[in-house]
Amino acid sequence: ATGESHVNRSYVSISALPEEQLARLLEAPFLSHCGALFPVHLLRDLGGYDPSLTTDEDGDLLIRVLLSDWAFVAAPECNYIYRHGNTSERVSIDDGIAKFEARRRVCLKVTEHYRSLGVTVPAKISASLCRRIDAIAVRAFRKHSDFSRGMFELAASVLSSRSRSGSVPERVIRRLFGISVMLGFKELYAKFRR
Repeated sequence: ATGESHVNRSYVSISALPEEQLARLLEAPFLSHCGALFPVHLLRDLGGYDPSLTTDEDGDLLIRVLLSDWAFVAAPECNYIYRHGNTSERVSIDDGIAKFEARRRVCLKVTEHYRSLGVTVPAKISASLCRRIDAIAVRAFRKHSDFSRGMFELAASVLSSRSRSGSVPERVIRRLFGISVMLGFKELYAKFRR
């Protein structure tokens, strides 16, 4: 298979500060775990990947690295090849409840980290975490409505002003017509873009 080539340049505008990187990673990842190198002692200190997660264990590890006050540094001259198999069983395209539950657990780990330190979650992290939780809730909305409602409640508990995910047009359509209509517009837009 010839596949597609994608050059990730999102790291170019990323801060060197772990807290800034965490805020960014929660919403719009600027790196892939596949292209990250870690000192062995850091992975040992963090306990490696969380084997209890059915998915998002890679994102969880990246978040825990940043929560431990380490930051990522880009090496633009390094590349890697990532291949997806031709299967419909890939976790990245699966919308089963296990995937959403795992993502919820990763979000809760962030708030638990700050709670364990006895400090308030920084405002920028709260806003990004709220948008991440909201995005998960929206993604789960059609197939897992009870889970989705719980995630909207969780987002409100993280940030009372409840910062919503999505582009400005998506947020406007959502506010005026609801999530179902907004999702319909997104699907229609995606079809016309092809």
